[in-house]
Amino acid sequence: MTIIRILLLASWIVISGCAGEEVKNETKPAIPFTLSTTDSVQHKLQDYHGKIVMLNFWADWCPSCRKEFPKMQQVYEKLKMQGFVILAVNSGQSWEHVSQIKEEFGLTFPVLVDEQAGVAKLYNVKGLPASYFIDENSMIQEVYIGWIKEEKIIEIFNQIKSRPEKT
Repeated sequence: MTIIRILLLASWIVISGCAGEEVKNETKPAIPFTLSTTDSVQHKLQDYHGKIVMLNFWADWCPSCRKEFPKMQQVYEKLKMQGFVILAVNSGQSWEHVSQIKEEFGLTFPVLVDEQAGVAKLYNVKGLPASYFIDENSMIQEVYIGWIKEEKIIEIFNQIKSRPEKT
């Protein structure tokens, strides 16, 4: 039964995305969640309040998702000291598989495992890759569907960083 659910989820995501580009300006509260990395370290979205978070949903069967990893790693290295965090949430794949991908690309930002794609469902992810940019006050500021370039990540980070503080 689990395999059927995973196949249905994969089919749904393939049909609805994995390449097209779409940007949405959305200002709404980020939905709290807790997921673990492949080395069993738990990460709560709330732990990153005060930072700018790129919440990236991906799966390795999506060529655009794989293409993003080297650029995401480069941006993370450039911006992490300025309060930038990437949380890469794998949707629907096993711990072992996600661990292999993290090793393959040498990723140093948190790579989280969501085997049942529950967090992707909470965020209403319609296609992969999907990146939600969350400000220091845990508000979603932008949603970017499709492959995102390094320059675009930096541009969105700078836009969020330069916005006046909201209380």
